[in-house]
Amino acid sequence: MVSYSQKDQRPCPVCGATISSEIWMVVHRLERPKLWARCKDNDLHSATCINGHQGIIRAPLLLLDPALPFLIYSPAPGANEAQQAFQTLVSHLNATITPEEKARLDHRVEVVPRDLLQDVLHSPALNAGNFMAQRGTREPLTDLYLAIQHATTEQLELLARSSALEPPVRAAVQFELALTYGRKMRRFPEYSEKTLQFLTDCLEFYNQGQFPHRWATIQSELAIAYFSRLPGNKKENLHEAIHCSLRALDVFTPECFPEDFAVVQSNLANIYMDMVWDYPGAIQKATYCYEEALKIYNRDSYPEDWARVLSNYATAYMTLGDPANLHKAVEALENVLLIRKREDAEEDWALTQMNLGVAHMYLSESPSDAPILKAVSALRSAYEVLGDKERYPLRWVTSSYNLGLALSRTDNPRSLLEAINLLEYCFHDFIHNRDRQNLEHCKDELATCFTHLLKLEASPAAKLELSQRAMSLFEKEYDAEPVGVLLYEIIRSIMANTEQPREKVIDIALKAAQQLLCIYRKQSQLEYRAYGLMHLGKIYLQRPGLNQKGNQTLSLKCFEAAMKIMRELKPSPHRYEVMNEIITLSTLAEQKNGR
Repeated sequence: MVSYSQKDQRPCPVCGATISSEIWMVVHRLERPKLWARCKDNDLHSATCINGHQGIIRAPLLLLDPALPFLIYSPAPGANEAQQAFQTLVSHLNATITPEEKARLDHRVEVVPRDLLQDVLHSPALNAGNFMAQRGTREPLTDLYLAIQHATTEQLELLARSSALEPPVRAAVQFELALTYGRKMRRFPEYSEKTLQFLTDCLEFYNQGQFPHRWATIQSELAIAYFSRLPGNKKENLHEAIHCSLRALDVFTPECFPEDFAVVQSNLANIYMDMVWDYPGAIQKATYCYEEALKIYNRDSYPEDWARVLSNYATAYMTLGDPANLHKAVEALENVLLIRKREDAEEDWALTQMNLGVAHMYLSESPSDAPILKAVSALRSAYEVLGDKERYPLRWVTSSYNLGLALSRTDNPRSLLEAINLLEYCFHDFIHNRDRQNLEHCKDELATCFTHLLKLEASPAAKLELSQRAMSLFEKEYDAEPVGVLLYEIIRSIMANTEQPREKVIDIALKAAQQLLCIYRKQSQLEYRAYGLMHLGKIYLQRPGLNQKGNQTLSLKCFEAAMKIMRELKPSPHRYEVMNEIITLSTLAEQKNGR
């Protein structure tokens, strides 16, 4: 074990209570990833007494990262015997590392003041390894830190183009610029070109032979940049992203660089997920990469990374879609929620709830089974957060739509009405944003939901109100099969309504039948058009008013047109029944018309 600590007891300077702590003075990044994270947060040597008083223990710190060709030594703040403390820690180190590791480091040490340590560990461009033109040649770390830390992006770009810079310094500046633009690219993909430019430029200096870790890091960053790239052919960009990731994995092996290996595998899985519909086998490659990342990321050592990759892994299971994989997705997402708490990361928690709800919804087989009830519960939890349009303008439609879908699959009239309300909000948003694809899906779901509720609703007045609402909603959006089914249900339900004013009922039914004929116009829909004509004729036949002869004449025309279509279709028992009904109705119309 390379990492080294000492037990310590001392009185609290505030209250005098005894503070017992373990002071870590040598930390190996791969052995102690949690301790390394505390170093990056400048929290390794903090201590708290039983009364809550917190302070810093002054102790030296020696850091070993296999990715770096040098040690980092940070003297205890204000210490007078830094050299002696350093020799003590190096003696311990030499007794624990391998001869190969000793030869690799070759007594190369960078001394970093404690107040700079946090920044140095967070910024790869500040590592002395960036500035090593050859073995043993280094620039003073602190001076470079100050120069780069306070430079603007524009100043760094000018510096990168300067012919006076030594190649190692120029490469370091180029890499820092690539990281800067890479961070911007996460939110604004248009920065991908700048990111690619500077990553490619610094590869002229950082070759795989002399700087394997930095070279692999650049390959990993190139993969992300190609994945985010807007210009060019998307398919070619994704394939280039895969090639860069695979090159990075030549260096980032799980044995030598487990954390870097996990990062690249996770990113590679995301790239494959983006190719699922165009590249056979992409989903299998994605799941394999997620599994490889999860061999490193575990719940105890990397809880946030474990939850993130597990969440993406669940998405892959959901994409596969079969019940066995959907159950795996549910299990994975339930594990993610052990880490993601609403009070800590509200949006991530809500997104996980939404994915969990969708997985349960896909698993549901009937309106009353457990999965659909669990789906509604999870999606309602997500909607409580993401349904806030002002806070989450890009999420509220998705959360509303998914909750509406889950509610529409129940047999509860109140839930169905809530589903209609939610889906109608989405319907108008899709129209406003000219999102035709989602509009068509939403229209189908809304029509199905209206149809379902009309069948369940017992009140004639409520049926009439619901029919009017549906007719108004689909006035300009009625060219869809589920809307046709809805219109048939509207006609059927309100024509049986004897409690409402007949003229009002007939007017709504007449409008529904006319819209029905606008839907069924294709040659393949002739039979449904005949049914629509028959219903329209029946409505004219029952239409009240002074012009009864005119209504009866219109009904006869509808019956004649319907019969003409039915005679042209291939005979079947059901079609004979329809034709007999049309003949009966025509006879009734003729009798009323006095023929």
